[in-house]
Amino acid sequence: MADGRRNHTDAALFRLVDDRMPQAALVRTHLVDAYHGILLTAWIWLAYVPGFRIFSFLLCLNQVIFTDCLMVFRLEGGIPKPRHGFCIMNKILITGGSGFIGTNLVEHYRNLGWDVMNIDIARPRNKEHASFWRNIDIRDTLRLTQECRSFSPDVILHMAARTDLGGKTLEDYSSNTDGVSALIEAASNSTCLAKVIFASSMLVCPLGYLPKSDQEYCPNTIYGQSKALGEDLIKNMTGNRFDWSIVRPTSIWGPWFDVPYRDFFSAVSKGRYVHPRGQRIHRSYGFALNATYQIQKLVESPLASQRVFYLADYKPIELQNWAKMISQHFSTPPPREAPLPILKGMAKCGDFLKGLGLRRIPITSSRLKNLLTDAVYDLAPLQEIAPQPPYSVETAVELTVNWMKNHLEE
Repeated sequence: MADGRRNHTDAALFRLVDDRMPQAALVRTHLVDAYHGILLTAWIWLAYVPGFRIFSFLLCLNQVIFTDCLMVFRLEGGIPKPRHGFCIMNKILITGGSGFIGTNLVEHYRNLGWDVMNIDIARPRNKEHASFWRNIDIRDTLRLTQECRSFSPDVILHMAARTDLGGKTLEDYSSNTDGVSALIEAASNSTCLAKVIFASSMLVCPLGYLPKSDQEYCPNTIYGQSKALGEDLIKNMTGNRFDWSIVRPTSIWGPWFDVPYRDFFSAVSKGRYVHPRGQRIHRSYGFALNATYQIQKLVESPLASQRVFYLADYKPIELQNWAKMISQHFSTPPPREAPLPILKGMAKCGDFLKGLGLRRIPITSSRLKNLLTDAVYDLAPLQEIAPQPPYSVETAVELTVNWMKNHLEE
């Protein structure tokens, strides 16, 4: 696949948002141009009227200030940047910017014209992001603090983490605990910082469990335990040093994704996904480009201060319908169905093979249990702040399938 064609395809992923923003900006530009013209006409006319020279001077001063603001407005592509006090926020540090959600955030803020830095131990997935990357371990407090002081970000998005479920001890997930402590220390030494968003996980409680408060944790994995400890560190260490919010991504999918949801798309495209017959499974899933919009709104809103939000699209997905939609965009037959008892028998065989040390078993009892579990979360607090994500599920599936077709070798 030629680089030119790929770049065109990647740029198309953001076309819907980019097309909407300039339309609104164009209307605003015409309004301010009209105001600009009225002021200029009044200034010229009053300059020649006796007794109105002082008033004319004030109009002239207003015009100079207004023209300067208008120039900034246009240089920023007609999209006003958020402010913190009297300062325009335009510098953002993203930890884990080489990961899945992080890659989409780097691209999102890059397109908005922000000055972006990515701190990660992995190289960027998107080669166009190489200039933003700094190879720093999130647990290295000294280097992280030095980089924060040098870059002086207005916003930090802390996405860096170990997210797989293969760890055996909490030490295996030190990036999720020591990394949070290091980030808090570094952020506390950043002079211009307005906001920090910390990424946690829905697995601070078992899949599908709805906690009664933000303080309730009942993880059933070591990974979830590490994320719960990370949330406690945020709430106990930050104090009034800086403003923060916590997001708990649910099941996020889209361009630049990896296991498990890229595997799911791939299985559907190859006819390998088998749905439990008669089972309607509902999930709070989130499209990555909608998640970047939601995070941006949390950065900008004072209503998000020191709160915890689940991150997902607002309408739950019904799993079988979603799989059918994916197959249609791959032009493959719809997923097959199998009776639940047969799938349970296959899962037992998978458990046996896993016990022998085999990896990448397509189905085990734990996977089947997760597959059958409804997981719909309370997204009303997030919807209040970020009411209109730009992508429908149909458009999101189309963009994701097109992205996969153009990144087959990755």
